[in-house]
Amino acid sequence: MIINYSKFGDVVSFDTIYKINKEHRPFAVFVGFGYHRVIVVFGAALMYDETAESFTWLFETFLEAMSNKPPKTILIDQDAIMAKVVSKAMPYIFHKLCKWHILQNAIKNVNLISPKPRCIKGVLAYFMENVDDKEDFVADWEKMKDEYNVRGNKWLDTIFGLRGKWAHAYVRLA
Repeated sequence: MIINYSKFGDVVSFDTIYKINKEHRPFAVFVGFGYHRVIVVFGAALMYDETAESFTWLFETFLEAMSNKPPKTILIDQDAIMAKVVSKAMPYIFHKLCKWHILQNAIKNVNLISPKPRCIKGVLAYFMENVDDKEDFVADWEKMKDEYNVRGNKWLDTIFGLRGKWAHAYVRLA
């Protein structure tokens, strides 16, 4: 794990997985991509809970195990506690939201009722990958809210506020 991290640890994805053990404890995993986009596990832990104290211990222990070399970028979900701990434990790295988690949360939180065949995943993928200019992003976002009648959707408002952590127009400059 340490050798792989030294080679491929510039970008790390961190996630907690549930209900894979009989105690229903979170299983935390640090992963990245190796050669040919093979998933590489850098570290894992069975956690008691998802408190700030537990995450702090986990991130500090992970860094210590990896010779105190933080990644350049970490991808996490939208968990507020986790985001706060990452910012504190690894203050000089780029903290980005995981595309997969955003799209899964979109399915749960946004219902697009439209005659057009594009689903919310397709709409958000457009904003994630295809809009290069910040002004175009904001203008297109406003059009999208009207086109799909989702103005006032709290989740969309929240994810828009976090666009600096996931939208190509913003993160490519970071």
